[in-house]
Amino acid sequence: MESKPVGIRALVKNGVERLFPTLGREIRFRAIRTTPISGLADQRTIEPELLLIKPLVGGATGACIDVGAHVGEYCYALARCVPPGQVHAFEPNPETCQLLHRLFPEIRVWNVALSDVAGSARLSVPTVHGRSYPTRATLEARDGDLADDALIVSTRTLDEVASEIGRPIDFIKIDVEGHESKVLAGGRATMLRDRPSLLVELEQRHSSGPLQEKIREIEGLGYAGFFLDVSLTKLRPIGEFDVDTMQREENLKSARYVNNFFFFPVANAPKAIGRLEEFLAGQRA
Repeated sequence: MESKPVGIRALVKNGVERLFPTLGREIRFRAIRTTPISGLADQRTIEPELLLIKPLVGGATGACIDVGAHVGEYCYALARCVPPGQVHAFEPNPETCQLLHRLFPEIRVWNVALSDVAGSARLSVPTVHGRSYPTRATLEARDGDLADDALIVSTRTLDEVASEIGRPIDFIKIDVEGHESKVLAGGRATMLRDRPSLLVELEQRHSSGPLQEKIREIEGLGYAGFFLDVSLTKLRPIGEFDVDTMQREENLKSARYVNNFFFFPVANAPKAIGRLEEFLAGQRA
């Protein structure tokens, strides 16, 4: 994960984004437009799953939710394939929310963390050698190996905000550094009612228990899981995922590291997989 940029280059980029936010957005996220999946086989310069958002979500009529939006990579991908008014970004860090508002004035940005209860919680933002890493901010307790900045943030549940959104939820992306189970617990009614497709980041390094437990939780809601094998340019069932070989930290920036998983309602899975496989076949051609 990237830390905050520093130096002259960062100042120029920040200046462009403040004065010309539309141009700044296109520059910041240009790799999402221009990188083929084959270009990620050796190094993950972007998350490869970003390239599957359009074939998966394009044409959706319901809301698309980005939980843990950070600077908006998935907001950008989503807003390119559905009307921006259907995109909702949830980001608890107020500083990051200011950037999201600037880059994406047409989508709804919620300065709140999703969890299993409404209230407040401690958001831990790790620092390494004096540099802050907002991408790794979490509501979960840390091991104590990183010096942290702490913010007290508001929490709400997905079920609560879904009623406020007032339309069915078609897609949810979740990247919350170990807090996934509580986000899903707070959205159980929405999941069972709307049956959205899910993209969930799951990493053993951020989990207190076996990753398989979280997978079973989602499958227990009537979902089937899959992951993108970048080296083969194909989807594989989650039963073929092996945490010991596919989440080695030394492979963090390579195609061999797998941390994002698609989950589709069992009844809808063949249709969703068909759309993605058609797109991937074109990438292989």
